[in-house]
Amino acid sequence: MKFGAKNRHLRKARNRYKQFMKINFIAILILIFIPAKKIFSQKNALTEKLVIDANCYRNIIIKKHKNAFTKISEGNFNLKIDSLIRICDSIDENIFIAELLKINSFIEDEHTYIIPSFEKKFPLKFQLFDDGLVIIATDSINRNLLLCKVLTIDDNPWQKVDSILHLIIKRDNPAYYKSAMVHYITYPDLLNGLGIVNNPEEIKFKLVSPSGDSIFATIRPAQAEQSIEYLYAAQYSNLEMYKINRNYYYLYDSINRIIYFNYRSCQNDKEQSFKSFNKQLFRKIDELQPNKIIVDLRLNYGGNSRVLIPFIRKIKRHPLNKKNHFYVLIGPNVASSAMLNCIQLKKKTNAIFVGEESGGNINHFGEQKFSQLPNTKATVSYSTKYFNTWGNYSGPFVPDVEITNTYIELLRSYDKTLEYTKQK
Repeated sequence: MKFGAKNRHLRKARNRYKQFMKINFIAILILIFIPAKKIFSQKNALTEKLVIDANCYRNIIIKKHKNAFTKISEGNFNLKIDSLIRICDSIDENIFIAELLKINSFIEDEHTYIIPSFEKKFPLKFQLFDDGLVIIATDSINRNLLLCKVLTIDDNPWQKVDSILHLIIKRDNPAYYKSAMVHYITYPDLLNGLGIVNNPEEIKFKLVSPSGDSIFATIRPAQAEQSIEYLYAAQYSNLEMYKINRNYYYLYDSINRIIYFNYRSCQNDKEQSFKSFNKQLFRKIDELQPNKIIVDLRLNYGGNSRVLIPFIRKIKRHPLNKKNHFYVLIGPNVASSAMLNCIQLKKKTNAIFVGEESGGNINHFGEQKFSQLPNTKATVSYSTKYFNTWGNYSGPFVPDVEITNTYIELLRSYDKTLEYTKQK
């Protein structure tokens, strides 16, 4: 082959190679750029959705709440929302909901809160005692964890978890925290948004059993609350306040001649109206002539405060309405309409109140309504009325006799509050 022909052959070969490399380079760029563009587009879409929800929440609080700015100024509230909007391009939905809860906590209203739309929940129920957080109910798979005390969650000590959860719950009433926290801690996605857990699909717990043994458990969330069939610790079935799952019932202690009336919900029971129940209750009182009546409100979150009026009217004229013969038991779950009933009983009867401070404040916002955020689907509860029921009183209802039940007493099925009133 001549030198000129050989050069022409080499030039053609080089040109074909360059063309090949150019085509492949373009193909590689396409392969890289399209997914990157898709990710960028998805991120922009999420950012836009979070910004819309932040502004929607802002408008609900400013325009629909009775008066959201008694504890935080409207200007400071708006600054916090604007700060959240500025970071929406760098956070996910879990962090967004956690940050929104932190902002909401500054309103300090027990009826203004956010219910996340997270479907996944721990198949566990908790109760917070002064001496620790305890698992009181589980699904059948985790029944060996019943009555275990929580030491760590994903290697975070309970004390640290506790301090983080305080950031998303109003701070003007410590008793309210006891009642609210046990609901929020069941959302693994929320714990992820708060930086407590890394993988919400698989969370490590370190626990201590009632016998003192260390237990290491990995909990996987259930897909929906409705799919969980809870098993409660056997100790609860021995406590009078849990014996019957109805809105109201009474039991008679013939040895001590005591009527125990558990008023668990301020609403009529499907099986028997409260008016009918109240007549039955006082007929039994007239028949048995008890020495004492104990009204238990400790599981009552509220409802309609007017339901209990027939009882209040009857008891205030009854011979049992005197010191050491009429007791009312209260605790952290007492709020809303149950709180209004507490105040009515305090003002109109001679009842002695025993137990822990109420979770609800005496003067409070209420008559809540609900709105849903369009993208995260979180539900925002907000107050439409203010109840000034006791002058300028600030804070929770404080019992005449303060008694705290502990984890150790639960293990013994011992209700110290109830037993105190029985023995007086």
